[in-house]
Amino acid sequence: MRTLMFGLIISTWALVGVVAAAEEVPQPRFSAVVEDDIMTARLETYMKTKVAVAKLRAQYAFEFPYLTFVQDFRVTTVGLFDNFAQLDDFRRNMAALNEKTGGKSKQLDTQIAPCIRRTSSSINLTRSDLTYLPKEPTFLHDFSQPYYLSVDIYHIKPGKYDEAQSLAKKFKEFSEKKDSPNAYFVYERIIGQDKSAFIVVASAKDKAAFVKREKEIQDDSDPEFLKMRAEISRVLTKIERKEGTFVPDASYVPYGTFE
Repeated sequence: MRTLMFGLIISTWALVGVVAAAEEVPQPRFSAVVEDDIMTARLETYMKTKVAVAKLRAQYAFEFPYLTFVQDFRVTTVGLFDNFAQLDDFRRNMAALNEKTGGKSKQLDTQIAPCIRRTSSSINLTRSDLTYLPKEPTFLHDFSQPYYLSVDIYHIKPGKYDEAQSLAKKFKEFSEKKDSPNAYFVYERIIGQDKSAFIVVASAKDKAAFVKREKEIQDDSDPEFLKMRAEISRVLTKIERKEGTFVPDASYVPYGTFE
């Protein structure tokens, strides 16, 4: 299962606002996430190997880019794909890469495996209708430097999907009306634990900048905003936050990936 999911993960990905100045989220429409919990004593080995993998794939112009994020001892690899038929060619593409590299690709994958204590995965659908992209966003990144990523997972109560979706639309409309400079991307989980969930993703230069921005949002005393916030508990079981820092050296983002 992890091999199949990794095939999805190294597909193109725009989850973190690659085109925040664009009018809508570009294709492809599915995002995939693999989270590796790393053994404490093997994190250095794991990351060094991830860097070596990225360099090798760049050297041989591998077909599928990917991004890597780290938070403590959890490493998340993320990507987008056009359709599930791409899985059919993944093993063939990996075998071809391994042949081109004289077996180095498989050797590196073998080095990574013993470092992983636990793996989880999910697949999400891009919800461009719920995503908010201002014309002049607070923050943009070019994948050459680290940046902070915040991921909020809104777990929806049984039977409350329509209400949750309606509320998400209201939040987008509110952002548009206020002309907020803070971009965010919304995804809907379609495969994974607690499948019924909306995922809201935002990024900033670093965590301090994000915390400052979040406080400004939370301090908004607009009655409409306060009313929407109060409605959240009616449709959700919980809100789960995850975060990470982008690691350029352990990612493979060739020029033109997100055009």
